Amino acid sequence: MSGFVRSGDGVERTFSAEEREVLQTLCREFLALLAAGEDSALDRLLPDAYPDDPDASAEYAGYTRIRLARAKTEPAESILVDLGGGAGPTRLAPARIELWLRGLTDLRLVLHERLEEAGGRDPMLEELSDWLGWLLSDLLETIEP
Repeated sequence: MSGFVRSGDGVERTFSAEEREVLQTLCREFLALLAAGEDSALDRLLPDAYPDDPDASAEYAGYTRIRLARAKTEPAESILVDLGGGAGPTRLAPARIELWLRGLTDLRLVLHERLEEAGGRDPMLEELSDWLGWLLSDLLETIEP
């Protein structure tokens, strides 16, 4: 498994066809989840601001939840665009790195929610989460000065 490497002022990584497909599928499913607006994973992605005050929580959510959910689409869409180049290295300019970090984190949060729903016993979800964690760690280590 190859990792991210510095490339000029950005980074790059060559994804296998299978890795590319998995990430694209996860991003598409994530975008569908956000569009649906009702899912237990959204509670993890967009937590209740005032859990002890239902009125304040509803008011806050009314002002922010849709905007915050829309803001979470940009990282997933960016990952899809960046992976859409086909075979060869996926190059990330510095501005895209933060989007990837946010997007991979959000994907991992959804997987953790699904894992909890499965009672913590789903080897595929565990493997996907571990792989996303490895990608995050590798990307962070690569961009550290």
